[in-house]
Amino acid sequence: MLVAGGAIPLICLPFYMWLVPESVRFLVVNNYPAERIARTLRRVVGGGPEITTQFTINEQKVASKAKAAALLAPSFRTITVSLWATYFMGLMVIYLLSGWLPTLIKDAGLPIEHAANTTALFQLGDAAFILMLASGGRAFGKPAGFHPAGRFLHERRPDRPERVRTLLLSDPGARHRRQLDARHRPLRQHLRFGDRRRAAVDGLGLQRGDRHPRGSRHPRGPVDRVHPLHAACRSCTSMTMHPPGHRRHGRAVAPGLLPAGRDMITRRDRQGMIPRRRIHENCFNWRRTMKRIVATAAMAACSSLACIGGAHAQSSVQVYGLLDQAVDYNTNVDAAGHSRTWLPSLGGGMFPSRLGFKGSEDLGHGLQAIFDLEMGIFVDTGNMGQANRLFGRQAWVGLAGKWGQLTLGRNYNMLFNSMPEVEIIGPTQYGLGSIEPAIPNGRMDNAVAYRGTFRNLTVGGAYSLGRDTSNAGGPGGTNCGGELANDAWACREWSAMLRYDTAHWGLTSAYDRKYGGPGAAAGLTSSNVIDRRAHLAAYAKYGAWRIATGALVRNNGGSATTPRSNLYYVNGAYRVAPAVTVDALAARLDYKNSPDDTSLTMLRAIYDFSKRTSTYVAIGHVANKGRAAIALSAGGTVGVGMAQNGVITGIKHAF
Repeated sequence: MLVAGGAIPLICLPFYMWLVPESVRFLVVNNYPAERIARTLRRVVGGGPEITTQFTINEQKVASKAKAAALLAPSFRTITVSLWATYFMGLMVIYLLSGWLPTLIKDAGLPIEHAANTTALFQLGDAAFILMLASGGRAFGKPAGFHPAGRFLHERRPDRPERVRTLLLSDPGARHRRQLDARHRPLRQHLRFGDRRRAAVDGLGLQRGDRHPRGSRHPRGPVDRVHPLHAACRSCTSMTMHPPGHRRHGRAVAPGLLPAGRDMITRRDRQGMIPRRRIHENCFNWRRTMKRIVATAAMAACSSLACIGGAHAQSSVQVYGLLDQAVDYNTNVDAAGHSRTWLPSLGGGMFPSRLGFKGSEDLGHGLQAIFDLEMGIFVDTGNMGQANRLFGRQAWVGLAGKWGQLTLGRNYNMLFNSMPEVEIIGPTQYGLGSIEPAIPNGRMDNAVAYRGTFRNLTVGGAYSLGRDTSNAGGPGGTNCGGELANDAWACREWSAMLRYDTAHWGLTSAYDRKYGGPGAAAGLTSSNVIDRRAHLAAYAKYGAWRIATGALVRNNGGSATTPRSNLYYVNGAYRVAPAVTVDALAARLDYKNSPDDTSLTMLRAIYDFSKRTSTYVAIGHVANKGRAAIALSAGGTVGVGMAQNGVITGIKHAF
């Protein structure tokens, strides 16, 4: 599209040179051949002077190599500065609208494709307006907004020197502008006078004592006054016929009608000269002129198309984030059964806090360049999350189109991407992440990821050459950087996803496989040690109700005592009122051939102040058996084999 936008003006250039005629005024002033001037006039007005006609104008030729300082001379200074300011502000407006209009439209909630198309249509507005002007001129007999002010071009035929006609050339600066009536209609007929009939030597028309010309209301009587009926045709030229539609159509206009100072009579000397006929600029053949205007408008549209490529090549960057901080109260935080009140760092009662930058650039033909940089934030201390990474949540760049999106960098794995619809309560404290940290921490370093949606079916896959480069400890820093020359499979990870979604229900499934490496945490110290997870879930939505259930099966080669486990969960939500939602979760982690099982339940109420700001309160209970020690809150503690109760409340704001 960018190539087409640059090529279209070059393609249109020959049509401009062929269709748009040179100014007659310029040709006469610069002493171009009379044949070319006559040919240009015939091209514009649909008929005109003979080839042998000579043209003169009372205007001096401007020096072709004048100094640039002449533009700031006292006589041109105001006009020059005004033109510079006008063009500068016009270009500034176009730049601001072209650069920011897509971003504003996208922020209003419309897709980026609509934003690009709207900007492209905006660029075509000038051509559309010219076409409207042409249509208005064709409907009303003259171009809309046309003003018949101007200078005069004197045409003299060599074979008959006494035969002269005056052509009025457009000149918006002429002093006659104030004296011409905007109601002027194009003249269709002209009256010829005898060679011996005299006109006034000035612009007042006939003087007292002269005889009326042939065709006048009083052809035999002397001139004594201007007939009052002629006042209805103030815009008509002397010695011409009333235009069609006028109440005196077909009769001559009195020459004394013209105001003083309007020099419409060509004079050879002080004795006066009788013009054979006069051609006013509005006497042009407007049917032919309309064709020229429409052609010019079409070429303007070609030039505007060059801007479409620029409109589609819009880029946008969005700053987004979410802050969620809570106050949490837990019992049995140690073997002595103590309780504590604290502010959790790893997340609030709804979502983990974050700050991100994402953007896209429309490359044309449905292709986009995309990126996302997202960092985790500990609101209670201001530190960074995900093992103190700068952009620990996401950091990738890629391409997107109708075929899906392909990204490279730190990506979510497909186990994480299979959760949004079925984990209704979200990655919250007292949630599934408390008993299975791999769900909210499902990220891969050094990864290539693909995800595409085709109608109701979504497929995805991700492959990492080194799944976790941090050695900070915990589920987000397992010290498995991989990319080793002597062990190609060390610390690799791959995952796949398949899901089917409709408006009221859906199914989702995912598989994730992690390989160990030298020095890796959680017992995965070799590439021969593998940690596998398989997820299957379903959800349904009906009115204000939402419910989902699923199972996560794990085979952990890094655990010698409890390698196999199953996680079952069911959660749901009900919107009590437009601003009030109640949701709940029940989950059980069952280890095969081990008593170290854990059960978790949670009930939460949410009140939405707005779409971005909410407050909440939740209660939770976790029951640990055997030697299990899973706390209600991520980052919290609990006595081995002890139950724990908790209450958490806070506020969430997204931007």
